[in-house]
Amino acid sequence: MELDDDVIGALKKLSVFLLQNPELAFKEYKAHDACIAFLRQHCPDWKITEKAYQVDTAWEAVYSQGKGGRRIIFCSEYDALPDVGHACILSIPDTPLLRLSCWLAY
Repeated sequence: MELDDDVIGALKKLSVFLLQNPELAFKEYKAHDACIAFLRQHCPDWKITEKAYQVDTAWEAVYSQGKGGRRIIFCSEYDALPDVGHACILSIPDTPLLRLSCWLAY
């Protein structure tokens, strides 16, 4: 199953936003809010926890089809380097992981 053009377009916009707004470790407030906004709009059936695990910039998104079954966990980081930005392109893994997560839930 393919994701619709709206979701793919939103993921591309999110990726560009993350690259253009580098934030240092544990200060990724814009990135946190942008990812949460994407999930709320495009994954309405997911349980989303902002500021997860007592970390202001962490979040958790859980999709469930009931009890039992498999669990899949994706972990990503997107902090930047001081005075450099995203030198190692850490923001890029985040949007493919969101894309894969959306695809699995469809």
